[in-house]
Amino acid sequence: IEKYGQQGLFIDLNTVLDKMPNLRKAYEKYPYAKKVTTTDDGKVYSMPYIYQFVSGNNVMMVRKDMLNKYGLEMPETTEDWYNVAKTLKEKEGITPISGYGAQGKGMNSVISFISAWGVWPDSASLYIAYEGKLAPYDGKVHYGPIEPRFKEGIEWLRQLYSEGLIDPEVITNDAQAFQAKVLQDKVAIWRGQINADMAVLNTTAEKEGRSMEDFNIREAPIMKGPYGDQWHLWPGSSVLTNGMVITAANKYPVETAIWADYWYGDVGQTYVYGVENVTYYKDENGNLKWTDWVINNPNQTMNEARGKVTFGRSIWPTIFQPWDLTKATVAEYIEEDRIKYRDPNKFVEPIVPGLSFSTEENSLISQKLTDIQTYVDEALVNFIIGNKPMSEWDNYVQTVKSMGIDEIIEIYQKSYERWLKR
Repeated sequence: IEKYGQQGLFIDLNTVLDKMPNLRKAYEKYPYAKKVTTTDDGKVYSMPYIYQFVSGNNVMMVRKDMLNKYGLEMPETTEDWYNVAKTLKEKEGITPISGYGAQGKGMNSVISFISAWGVWPDSASLYIAYEGKLAPYDGKVHYGPIEPRFKEGIEWLRQLYSEGLIDPEVITNDAQAFQAKVLQDKVAIWRGQINADMAVLNTTAEKEGRSMEDFNIREAPIMKGPYGDQWHLWPGSSVLTNGMVITAANKYPVETAIWADYWYGDVGQTYVYGVENVTYYKDENGNLKWTDWVINNPNQTMNEARGKVTFGRSIWPTIFQPWDLTKATVAEYIEEDRIKYRDPNKFVEPIVPGLSFSTEENSLISQKLTDIQTYVDEALVNFIIGNKPMSEWDNYVQTVKSMGIDEIIEIYQKSYERWLKR
């Protein structure tokens, strides 16, 4: 968005902000939204999409019924996970840990476990080593896959793979192949999305006539590493910067701004969840509730009902619905586990949203980081499956550095320092 704004394709919304009282009010209530949508030179090219609540739906999952079957406690530490995986392999005869990903990147879902070492395990982006939270705790920008602790995490995964605890097909699994394995009782441990994995698979198994005692996927605690790090690095941002833009070709920017501002107002933002007394209502205490037409309709799903009268959950210039409505869309056990395991105090955004880069910096990052990611992804897989000895780790790190990662880190660091001064 900033790149196209710099090129003059989008207007600076500061020029019409005086016509947007609801957005200004939202900025006062959610100052972070103003910070992340404002560039270093003070321009605002995009209206924010603001969440009133961040739930962090990317979590560790486990077949709770298998734990119960063998009297195993819910795993939390990396040692716990190893012991559970080893027991399930021995007792169930399965390779318990798996995952999936697009374009042969399923191993990345397993590599995500390395967050327990206090580093960001994504090969495609950098992270801020917040003091007291992420290693090496210096408040500066780092690239996870070359950090010393990342190596320790890879060595741990390499051990698990060598002992047959990680599914060899994780590299090529797509979502469909992965879900088939879960339903066939061939997988017991992975990181995934609450709705896309847990809810879908539990519901599918139930429709197939399986009881909760026989098939029960549940959320597990945030994985805790050998140094005591226990951070949820996939909380989801409280602000998305791509809510809406106004192009320079728009002949009526002021009118468009007034129209967009409506959705930030007290009435306008309710249209995210529908129409009062059709999809929701207010109870005697003023709390919002879904109507039976939405949650107890035998002829349509909840999303189908909402979709008939509202744009629902699409990206829009708005403040997203309160958590009371969101939690009513999930099963009781999902909300129960969220309260039990997802401590918001352990939520960490690895990199702040809305960093500002010049056109030249954006071009360099795009070019070099893509090449680095391709190399890193391949190398890490080979380290884990044993095709590359750990004695080559230093050479791997030097190769990543020779490809320009230090230059990218420096660009991010300067951008982050500018971001802090906004």
